[in-house]
Amino acid sequence: MIEIMKKIFDLFSKIKKKNIYAVYEDDLNGLLQSVGIKDSLELGKENCHVCGTQVTYKSLRAIIKVDNEYKVVCYNQDCINSITNK
Repeated sequence: MIEIMKKIFDLFSKIKKKNIYAVYEDDLNGLLQSVGIKDSLELGKENCHVCGTQVTYKSLRAIIKVDNEYKVVCYNQDCINSITNK
């Protein structure tokens, strides 16, 4: 039994782990301001990192960090799948 548990632990330790964070809607403006994209989002200057579609508050689904720069991702499920590797 112990050998099986060790093998399971070894398998799980090799899985690439990602942190997923969530934000309450009330805290969204503060987060956007802190990462420097609030103004450009409000002005319609943010586009989805994956598909290039203009992102608004209503269509914002994710904020990701790419090469030390924050990018937005739209609500399109294909875009979400591409950043979550599903």
